[in-house]
Amino acid sequence: MSFWPRLCPRKKGRHFLVIGLGTFGSLMAVTLQHSGYRVTAVDHRDKVVQPLAESIPDLLIADVLKPGVLDHLDLKQYDTVILALGKNIDVSLSIATLLKEAGAKQLIAKAETPLHARLLTKLGVDRVIMPEQAVGAQVATSLLLPDTVQQLEASPAFHICETVLPTALVGENIAAPRFRQYFQESNVIALKRGPELFSPPPSDMKLAPSDILITLGKSAVSLATELHSH
Repeated sequence: MSFWPRLCPRKKGRHFLVIGLGTFGSLMAVTLQHSGYRVTAVDHRDKVVQPLAESIPDLLIADVLKPGVLDHLDLKQYDTVILALGKNIDVSLSIATLLKEAGAKQLIAKAETPLHARLLTKLGVDRVIMPEQAVGAQVATSLLLPDTVQQLEASPAFHICETVLPTALVGENIAAPRFRQYFQESNVIALKRGPELFSPPPSDMKLAPSDILITLGKSAVSLATELHSH
């Protein structure tokens, strides 16, 4: 089970609008809904909307390019709008333009190509995601670094990593000098022990062989290099 939803506090008042319910959009909508957030999901295709009816209560079959649809959605009520369309780049750019003009507070959009990503950025999209690129990097990292369970880029300079506790640190605690030798440029923000999550973990807590550490700092590659140098 992923630690991301449990690590982040659930803000049930936060409201997401997901436009486009292909594979990427459906996964985004269902994950956000199951994590305790409010989600409204929209697609013009009945065949992709109906299967989600049990998972997402607030569904709408509509074409957001048609006049009046965005007015009906009232973008002011959403904290974040996720534009999950990508294959038709012209449609994606058109909807992104309309969403910015309609006053979307935060707009996240899916891109299919680097050029598509650049165009979305020029339109003022707050964050552009290229799912295939992100998944490819994640899989490559997991193959190269088997001790790293997951990695999330918080910013270009900071990464959140979920990593297996080095054997040499079993029995130590986070405040021990030996522990700090291993994690000189990464801070441990949480610890997973079986079904329990400690965030932050007590500084005097003795570390066990099955513990998984969640760190903020170096990328998985840099962190692994640091850990394996000891």
